[in-house]
Amino acid sequence: MSVSVGDRLGPYEILSPIGAGGMGVVYSARDTRLDRLVAIKISHEKFSERFEREARAIAALNHPNICQLYDVGPNYLVMELIEGESPKGPLSLEEALRIMRQIADALDAAHEKGIVHRDLKPANVKIKPDGVAKVLDFGLAKTAEAPAGDPQSSPTMTISSTRAGMILGTAAYMSPEQARGKTVDKRSDIWAFGVVFYELLTGNRPFQGEDLTETLASLMKDTPDLNAAPAAARPLLEKCLEKDPRKRLRDIGDAWLLLQSPVPSPSVAPNRLIWLCSILAVIAVGLGVFAVRPAAPIAGPYRLAINPPPGIHFDFDNGIGGAAISPDGRKVVFAAGGDLWVRSLDSETAAKIPGTSGSSYPFWAPDQHSIGFFTRQKLVTLELSSGSRREVWDARAARGGTWNAAGIILYALIDDGVFQVSRTGGTPVAVTKLDESLRETAHYHPSFLPDGDHFLYMIRSRDSANSGVFVGSLKDRKLKRRVAPALSSVAFVQAAHGYPGYLLFARDGALFAQQFEEGALQTVGEPEVLASSVGFLFNNQTANFSASRTGTVVLGTAGTPLVQMVWLDRNGNATLVASPPNPYFSPPRLSHDSARVALFKYTGKGGFSLWSFDFKRGSLSPLDDNGGEPAWSADDRQILYYVYTPEALVRKDLNSAQPAEVVAKLDKDPTGPIDWAPDAQFAVVQGEVWNVTNGGRISSRLPNFMSAPRFSPDGKWLAYESADGEIVCQDFPAARTRIQISNHGGNGPIWRSDMKELFYIKSPALMAVDVHSTGTGLEFGIPHELFTSSILKNNANFSCDATRDGQRFLCLAPAPSNPLDDQLSILLDWRAGLRK
Repeated sequence: MSVSVGDRLGPYEILSPIGAGGMGVVYSARDTRLDRLVAIKISHEKFSERFEREARAIAALNHPNICQLYDVGPNYLVMELIEGESPKGPLSLEEALRIMRQIADALDAAHEKGIVHRDLKPANVKIKPDGVAKVLDFGLAKTAEAPAGDPQSSPTMTISSTRAGMILGTAAYMSPEQARGKTVDKRSDIWAFGVVFYELLTGNRPFQGEDLTETLASLMKDTPDLNAAPAAARPLLEKCLEKDPRKRLRDIGDAWLLLQSPVPSPSVAPNRLIWLCSILAVIAVGLGVFAVRPAAPIAGPYRLAINPPPGIHFDFDNGIGGAAISPDGRKVVFAAGGDLWVRSLDSETAAKIPGTSGSSYPFWAPDQHSIGFFTRQKLVTLELSSGSRREVWDARAARGGTWNAAGIILYALIDDGVFQVSRTGGTPVAVTKLDESLRETAHYHPSFLPDGDHFLYMIRSRDSANSGVFVGSLKDRKLKRRVAPALSSVAFVQAAHGYPGYLLFARDGALFAQQFEEGALQTVGEPEVLASSVGFLFNNQTANFSASRTGTVVLGTAGTPLVQMVWLDRNGNATLVASPPNPYFSPPRLSHDSARVALFKYTGKGGFSLWSFDFKRGSLSPLDDNGGEPAWSADDRQILYYVYTPEALVRKDLNSAQPAEVVAKLDKDPTGPIDWAPDAQFAVVQGEVWNVTNGGRISSRLPNFMSAPRFSPDGKWLAYESADGEIVCQDFPAARTRIQISNHGGNGPIWRSDMKELFYIKSPALMAVDVHSTGTGLEFGIPHELFTSSILKNNANFSCDATRDGQRFLCLAPAPSNPLDDQLSILLDWRAGLRK
C-alpha cells in the first residue's frame, strides 16, 4: 500500500514519512477527530484476524512507559507519536539503571496481562526529552499462529515469522530458546532485558559476530565477559543471561530491588530500604566469593528459515527457480515471484534485483560482486552494485552454472555436456562430451573446486554404474573420476576449523555429506545424512540446495508444490475446478470433447505418474505410474505418452484393460510436451518426428530443438516454441515454410478447432492471433492481448489448454500452501554433528 503526504487513512491525515522497517513504513499523521499527532505504521500485507485481536489486546495496555496503541486498521496501526532517541551505551550505572527500571516497569505491566514483547532491543526503546523511557512495538511481532515445532528435529528459525518453531526478533537480542525454535514466554523478554542492560553499561553487545551465522553461534556457545560491567550489576546480568530458561530469573518483578538506584530516593520506605541494603550487601559478598558459571554450550546444527518476500512465493519450480548462497555464506540470491532477489542473512528484508524477470538458477561470482543466471534463452551475468547486465551466450534449457576467479563460467545444457565461456562473452568451448559407449545421456550441474581448475559435475547414464558425481579438469580434459554414486548437483565445503572438507549431494530425497580430500580428489569414509529431506527442482532435475565455502548451506523446501486446475474465460475470469490440489507438473491436455484432461504429477524423488480427470464425474483416475507428457488421439479413445523406465513412447487404449503398447524406443531421456497428429500416424517428441505405426524416427526439416509442439486440427501445420523463445508455425511434414507468430517471446501455442485463432501465453497475458486460410497456406494476424491474469504469471510451465471453440482455457495455478512448504532453510554448524 502506497500513501503520499496529504492522503487520508480514515480520519488520519498523512503528514510525513518517519522511517521504514521489516514490517512496513511509518508516517507521522494527524488524527482529525481529536486534533492530535499520531504515528501510523503501514504494513506490506493485510493483517490477519488473529493479528487484529492481539493488537487490540495490546491496545488495552495503558502504562506510562509503554507506547500507546490507539487504533488498528486493515493493514495499519495507529499509535502514540514519540519524539526521542534510542538509548546507546556506554552509560553510567546510575543512568543505565534509571532507564532499565522504566523498561522493567513496562515489561512487568505487560507480563501481568500475558503479553510478551518478544523483540526487546534498544531500537524499540525511545527516551523522551523529559527522560521518560517508552517501550515500542509490544507484542506486535506475534502475528502468526501455528503449532510448536517438532522437538525431535533440528531447530528451525526465522527472522520474519513468530509462530512457535520459528525465531523472531533481532539475532543479537534473542534468547537461546528462540534461536532453537521453541515456544517462548516472558523469560525470553528477561533474557533480552539482560542483553540490553549489558549493552547500555558497556557499549557492546554480549553476543557478537560479523554476520548472522557468527552471532547465532556466539549466542548458543559463548559466555559473555561480565567483568566488563560494573560489579553491582553482574549478579542481575548473570541471572538474566542464564541460557537455561528454567534457571533464569523467572519474573521481571523479582529484579525490581536490584534495579533501584545505588543511592535510594527519599520515597523508599524504611523497611524497604533495609531490605534493599541487605540485598546489596549479599551482592557485595557474593562478588568476592562466586565466579560467573559458564553455561554449557548448545550443540548444533541450527536452522534459520527465510520466508519469501511479502505477497509472493519462492519459485521452487515453475520453469524458473533456485537459490544460491554466496561463497562467504552471508548472502542468498533466490528466485521468487518471477524475479531474482538478494538478501543478507543479517537483514530482515530482501531486495529485488532489476533486470532479472523470468530468470532462474542463479550462481555467484567468486568476488561476490556479481551473479550469473539463466533466462529461458540466455546465460546472463549481472553486477549487483551497478545493475550492469551482460548476455553472455545462448543457453536454452541450461542445467547449472559455476564461476571461477579467472572469470571462466562453466554451464551445462540439457542432454549435452559441460561448456566453458568467459564471463565477458565469446564462443563457448565444450569441456566434456557425452560418451555414447557408456550410454551417457547428460552431464549436468558443474561446480568449481577452490583451485578454479577442477570441477565437480553429474553424469547421467542408462547404466547406473556409469552414473554419479564426477570430477573433471579444465587443464586435463582426460580426467574423469567418479567420486559419489549420486544423481545430484554437488557442492564442496572446504576444510576449516579442524573439520575436513566435505562433498554435499542429494540421494533418495535426503542431503548427504561425505568427507572429501581436495588434494587427492577422492572421498573418504561413508556419506552421512545432513538433512532428512531436501527440495527437488523439477525443471532442473536436481536437488534444491547450495553451500558456501565456509559451510553455510541453503536448502529449498522439501514440500512438493501443489497446483489446482482453473478455468479462465476470454475475459480472464477464473473458475476453480472442483478437484483437490495435486503436484501436477505438465501443462494440462484436454480431450477434444473437453470432457477429460490428462496430466502427470510428481510422485517424489524424481518420479512421475500419469492421471486423467473426468470433469462431469469429478473423478481422478490413474493411467500409468511411470508416465510422462500425454497427447490425445483425435477420437479421444487413445492416449500417447512417454515412459521413463525404459525410455519409450507408448500408446494406451482407454477402453481396454490391456497395458500400454510400446510404439517407439527413445534413445534419450524424454522431457517436455509432445503432440500426436490427427491422423494418428506421426508424433513429435523433443523436436523429433516419429512414425507411431512402425516405431521409426523419420527425417525432418524441423529444428532439432523445439518445445510445446501442437499440430493444427487438419494436421498440416505444426506450431511450437522455438529455441529463441518465439512461437513459430511450419507446414508439416515438409517444413518448407517458417512463420514467426509472436513478438518478443511466447509459450505454449494452442489452436482453435476451426483454425481461425492461435493462442499463446506471454506472461502474464494470454495472446490471440487471427488465422486465415489463403488456399495455399495460412496467414497470421498481429498478436493481440485477450486478457492478463496472475494465474498466467505463475503458471506451471507457462502453458494452458483451450476448449475446441476457444472460449475457455484450462490452466494450472499454485494452490494455497503451508507456509512451511514455502521457505528456504539456512543450515548452520552442521559439521559439529558429523564424524571426523
